[in-house]
Amino acid sequence: MRIAVPVAEQLDRARREILAGGPVNGRIGLILIDNALELMCRQKATADLPEPAEGFQPALRDHLLARLGRSESDFAIIAKGRGGKDDPKDTLQRVQLEHDTLAELVRVRRDQDKERRRRGLPEEPLDEALLSMARGMPILVELNSKVLPDWRPKHIGLPFSSWRKQAASVATEHQPLRALDVFDRVLREIEALDEVMAEPIYDTHGWNQYMGDVMMDRR
Repeated sequence: MRIAVPVAEQLDRARREILAGGPVNGRIGLILIDNALELMCRQKATADLPEPAEGFQPALRDHLLARLGRSESDFAIIAKGRGGKDDPKDTLQRVQLEHDTLAELVRVRRDQDKERRRRGLPEEPLDEALLSMARGMPILVELNSKVLPDWRPKHIGLPFSSWRKQAASVATEHQPLRALDVFDRVLREIEALDEVMAEPIYDTHGWNQYMGDVMMDRR
C-alpha cells in the first residue's frame, strides 16, 4: 500500500486545487495528477503491488471536465468560420485537414533536408510561417490528397459530448487502473485537439482585429 496511499493523497489534493479554479491551481492540479499517473504506471508494471483504494476518481473526472470545458470554449471561437456561417462540424474537419497536411509537408521537407545534408548539399529551409498562411485556402485540400491520400479526420463529429460522458464514467469506475486508463486516453485526445486548434484560433483573433480596424476606419 506504500504506492496506493501517496496516489490517493496526490489525487485528492489535485481535486482541491482544480476546484479552487485559478490558473495556477489548475496547473498544480495537473502536475499532481501526472505524478500520480506515473506512480500508478509503476504499480501497474509490478504484479505484486496491490491496486489502490478507490476515492480519487472524482478528481480525475473534475479535471477532465475542466479541460474539455476550456477546449470547447476555444473551439467556439473558430466553430463558425470567419464568416460566422460555417457548420461547426465542417470547421472541425477543415482545421484537422489543415493541421495534418501542414505537419506532413514539414515532415517531408525535413526528411529531404536531412538527405541533402547527408549528401553534402545545402539545405532548402521551409518558411513555415508562410506555409501556415495557406490555412483556409483550397490548395491545402489539393495538397492533402497528394501527400496524405488515405487521410481521415481523427474526429468526424464534435467530440465534446462523448468526452463529457467518458469523464463522468471515470467517477463511477470501481477499478482504479481502468479509471486512469480512460482519464489518460481522453486527456491526450483533448490535448491533441487543442494543438490542432491553436493556430486557427490565433488566426481568428488576428482576423477579428483586422475587421474591427476596418470598421473603425469606415466610421
